[in-house]
Amino acid sequence: MSTAKSLVENAFYLSLNDEVWQPAIETGMMTSGLTQLNFLLDELRDKIPYTFQYEFTDVSDLQNTQFVMVDSVTYSINGVVISILQSENLVRFREIDIVNNLVGIPAFYWFDESTQSIEVYPLPANPQYKFVVNGRRALGVLAMNDALPTNMPLYMQNAIQYELAFRFCGKYNAEWSQTKEITRQQLMKGLMEKQVIDLTPNTDILFPNTDANYPGAPWFYWLSGGRG
Repeated sequence: MSTAKSLVENAFYLSLNDEVWQPAIETGMMTSGLTQLNFLLDELRDKIPYTFQYEFTDVSDLQNTQFVMVDSVTYSINGVVISILQSENLVRFREIDIVNNLVGIPAFYWFDESTQSIEVYPLPANPQYKFVVNGRRALGVLAMNDALPTNMPLYMQNAIQYELAFRFCGKYNAEWSQTKEITRQQLMKGLMEKQVIDLTPNTDILFPNTDANYPGAPWFYWLSGGRG
């Protein structure tokens, strides 16, 4: 599994080892490199694919979730989905949430972006429940031995490595070859042009069709990522 340390080391070797062989990179340089990595990840945070599932078996764990975006929340019991919660804004959620600590089958949720928490209503009555949340969680600041996010694909790691190496060369006055620059530009261009496509959209809601023999949406449009 790739770690922040391995990515920073690879970037240093890519940028500086054409000049001087460094079998062991100095601690100060590694610390500075890690800081640059975290800055770069923050710059590119919208490019990390994020449609991933997270499971919660305690409703209190939905508080302070570190989510920055929530797409869906489902409630299941013993592996069977009981309800897909409906998202509401704060005003509407407070209108619904009129009985304190009401228990039953959760039907609504409100995602508070300021506290990165999710409130559900009613609270679950069955103790064997599970919430499944699809959304984007904040990456946070990586420490040296932290693993890179599992949802960060290899093409992104490669682009970050070359971009980091390019920045290291500027900082340490090392030469950056034309060949490496062409590769860096190609990788970053590919990264910037990537888009995450939802391959399972609820097309019948957007393009309803009463004929059961045909899909309710232009499928070539979806398969092209909305460009057809």
